[in-house]
Amino acid sequence: MVNDRYTALHRVARGQLGLFTARQAVHAGFDYRNHPYYVAKGFWEKEHRGIYRLKYFPYESDSDYVLWSLWSCNREGKPQGVYSYETALSIYELTDLDPTKISMTVPPGFRRGAQTPDVLVLHRMKLMPSDWVTREAYRVTTPVRTLRDIILSKHVSDEFIHQAVREGFTRGLYPHHELKRYGIFGLVKDYR
Repeated sequence: MVNDRYTALHRVARGQLGLFTARQAVHAGFDYRNHPYYVAKGFWEKEHRGIYRLKYFPYESDSDYVLWSLWSCNREGKPQGVYSYETALSIYELTDLDPTKISMTVPPGFRRGAQTPDVLVLHRMKLMPSDWVTREAYRVTTPVRTLRDIILSKHVSDEFIHQAVREGFTRGLYPHHELKRYGIFGLVKDYR
């Protein structure tokens, strides 16, 4: 039924701030060959290759994070990217740092047929599920994992590390047992 596919697609898109992949549209019942028709008629907006937005969904501040998370999907349709480093600092509002690019950590074997968009900086490493949390429809490294990464990478100036440490402790985001688990308890003392 026509209404069933619209309902199914709306359900998926609603959980992703109005965004969906071509694969998700096909799974909902929309023939791949007809996707350009829905764009031309103004029902869908093409956000990136294979990623669309339902026209009537408003743009939200986290929409770009959902977009690039969907971009990172593997062949099974599962997002591989986790926002990290400066981007995670920004998501948690731990510093005044305003990154110009979006940092995403992907598995070492991550492959995309198309070139990586200029807006993204990819870090390749294996993350454990305990290293991230899910927000809206995307994943971001935990505050402690983020702190560990920025301290050890030396990509962020000490000024912002000090700010992130103070803000995170003020807000109770850095439990001592997690700081010890990541091996940065001693390092954090230097920034307090």
